[in-house]
Amino acid sequence: DRIILSAYGVGANPRIDATAEQFGIVISGARSYITIEHFEVYGVSASTGQNRFLVRLCTGAGVECTGVILTDLQLHDPVDPGGVNEADGIWGYCADCTFDDLTIYNIPSDGIWLANVGNFTLSHSHIHTVATSGRSTGDCVQLGGSITSLTVTDNILDHRSTEAKNVFLDITSGGTSGLIRGNQ
Repeated sequence: DRIILSAYGVGANPRIDATAEQFGIVISGARSYITIEHFEVYGVSASTGQNRFLVRLCTGAGVECTGVILTDLQLHDPVDPGGVNEADGIWGYCADCTFDDLTIYNIPSDGIWLANVGNFTLSHSHIHTVATSGRSTGDCVQLGGSITSLTVTDNILDHRSTEAKNVFLDITSGGTSGLIRGNQ
């Protein structure tokens, strides 16, 4: 059965202040059928020399999440760890993931970085002000792996940050079918 982590009641979305943490929300290990919705996450700032991610999905190749849905999330302002380390909005290994109605901004490196993607949908989201670290690194969206049924529709991917490399980067190693339309 699907596990849903969500807000309850009415009003503003709950805020997760992840200051002094390495991750804001983390799904550890190969997990399936999880929905995370209606949260604001900001401020990850673990010690220098570690990657920082507002949302981390699983742990690596061979340990992918499947069936993950992220919706109505506001992700912003992780602290740049410096050096070769990253500070991303969403980072992970995720097959069969759906992201909808995300707002991701003020990100030192990548807005979204995913590997071993499989099926992927990104819709109705706004990603802007990425690659703010001054290290000439970071994309609005970077995907890699074998992608089948890629769907990227009706998003605003703002690539005006002077350090940003790519607005949308799909580094596939195979896969079939896809739809990219209605994006700005």
